[in-house]
Amino acid sequence: MESKRATQLFFERYTGAISCFDKASSLNSRYLESLHNKGCALQRLDEFEAAIDCFDKAESIRAGLFETLNNKALSLIALGDCTGALTCVDRCISMGLVKSSFYVVRSTCFLALDQIGEGLFDLTISLKLDPQSKHALALLEVFNRAATA
Repeated sequence: MESKRATQLFFERYTGAISCFDKASSLNSRYLESLHNKGCALQRLDEFEAAIDCFDKAESIRAGLFETLNNKALSLIALGDCTGALTCVDRCISMGLVKSSFYVVRSTCFLALDQIGEGLFDLTISLKLDPQSKHALALLEVFNRAATA
């Protein structure tokens, strides 16, 4: 019963937030933060296609929003489109922003595409940029388990 209530609260929190973001967008259709944040809330509800739509709208208003591109990449991965996700992250990197999290996303995509060498290379870059990255360390553990299996 407690689990059911927690799930309901989770759902209510994000659906309520989406309503607020919709209201903000109705007042100003070019309000980037409401589009981006609505996309993030939709991701939490596993509504990845709708989230991508929000991220695309934000990107059409102002191109090169790193967080928006990264979040779109995560939604694309959830939908199984690792090639599209790589395109998003590569755009971030080509614009000069180098973050550990981008290389974790790239590594995840390359793993899913069975390009293990590329995945390990990007994971190494991620760990050089942030040796304490919990996502990179978790992915490294997955690599290590797979190698010893």
